[in-house]
This record gives sequence, C-alpha cells and structure tokens, in this order.
Amino acid sequence: ARQAFTRALAIDPNNVDAHFFSAMLCMALGCFPEAIDHMKRIEERDPLSATVQSFFGRVLYRARMYDEAIVHLNRAIELDPQRPAGAYGRLADVYEMLGKYDEALVLLEKGAELEGRPRGAERNARAARIYALMGRRDEAIGLLKGSRGSDRQMLAMAHTALGDRDEAFRLLFGIIE
Repeated sequence: ARQAFTRALAIDPNNVDAHFFSAMLCMALGCFPEAIDHMKRIEERDPLSATVQSFFGRVLYRARMYDEAIVHLNRAIELDPQRPAGAYGRLADVYEMLGKYDEALVLLEKGAELEGRPRGAERNARAARIYALMGRRDEAIGLLKGSRGSDRQMLAMAHTALGDRDEAFRLLFGIIE
C-alpha cells in the first residue's frame, strides 16, 4: 500500500486521496510525523473542510498531541456544527484521555443528538467506560446492562475500566460460557 501511495504521489503530488490514505496508513503504522505531514498537505488544499479537520484531529489524537487535536476537532465542529462526522466522538476521546470526563460525556450526548439517535448501545458502552474511569461504578454497570448488541471492543474497554478483565477478555475473544 505504501508503495502504491508513494507512486500515486510521485505522479500527482497534489492528489488529496493519495495523501489522505497515506496519512491513514501512516497513522495505523504509528508513523505519526509522516501522517501529520500528509494531513497538512490536505488541509492546505481544503482548509474549510470539516471532514479534513476531523480526520486531522484523529491523527493528532492518535499521536497523543491532544492540544493540537482539540484545535482541529473544534474547528471541524465550528465549520459544520450540525453534522457530527465523528468530530464530537473524537473530541470526547481526547477529553477522556485528558481526564475531562464531564466534557467527554457532554460531547458524546451532543453527537448522538445530532445523529438523531437515542442513547444507543455503543454510546452507552462509551459512557460506561467514562463513568468507570470517574469512579462512578454503579452508573457504569447500569449503562452496560443496556448495551447488549454493542461493539464487543467497546464493551471490553468499559469492562477493563471497571477492572473486570475476565469479562473484557471473554468479549474480545468471543468466549461463551
């Protein structure tokens, strides 16, 4: 994949798609400076795109550059406040990592509201993880009871935050008792 993207960029150094997919590949491989460089090139070409800002924030979040991620994710929301496009959830992830749990919960709720969805299983599992990290165990467990059908990885993360590693492994590896 890297060779194909490199070739595409050699043919057309302004190819936004090649820069985008190169950035996503670099992010997945942990090559964050390179991923950020690709995102900068995309942003230069389309600075008013909420989607570009949101994905740039995602790359910066994964690079643990939280302050910079916040800037781009807030910019994505500012550019298109009615279309979640992942920016609300990504910003919630950043605030969670910074220990700003109340802000993270508000953003999860806002994203779900804009998507026109009621509190769904995935949102419950994400919120349960945050409540567990806050030490609000009972609320976390209550939310997990309403999370059947949620992404198993998300549920496992919530159980890990609760200290229930056995259940987390059971979920991740599909162990049925």
